[in-house]
Amino acid sequence: MKRGQLLSQPLFYVFAIIVIGMTLVFGFYMINKLLDTGCKVENVKFVADIRENVQEIYSVGFSGSSKKCLISSRASDSKCNILMPSGIKGMCFVDATKGDYSGVDIKEIREELESLEYKDRNLFFVSEKENCELNSVKLNHVDINEPFCIRKGESKNILIENKGRNVEIKEI
Repeated sequence: MKRGQLLSQPLFYVFAIIVIGMTLVFGFYMINKLLDTGCKVENVKFVADIRENVQEIYSVGFSGSSKKCLISSRASDSKCNILMPSGIKGMCFVDATKGDYSGVDIKEIREELESLEYKDRNLFFVSEKENCELNSVKLNHVDINEPFCIRKGESKNILIENKGRNVEIKEI
């Protein structure tokens, strides 16, 4: 082998190691980004499912018509099963305009409710991951007389009932 060929081989190996390292870092970054996107899609689907059920009962127009739904972290045989996103520790249905937080047993949500400037929201969340955060939302045409919370791993039955001008959500 010639002297120039001996010197070129180490440079090739260094270059190959750098390319492999950059490929691994980029791949890890893209996989994390994909997982975060999946978590956000799950959150949007959850809120859309609740809104769809509320709208269904509201649009019936009959006072007293209702629907029993199960909010849980796993699928069930229930006719109305709303799956909780995996990235949240807990959630509470609270009418923040009433100022009654007695049924809120999740500390983070109680603190958020007490510090709110705009009290127009009625569904609050506590996220497990920073990248998968779900903000509080306002469900239109919804009354919540008694606040209640659902923690991760719990399953609760809720009743969505038409009260004429609004729909009431309560724990049963």
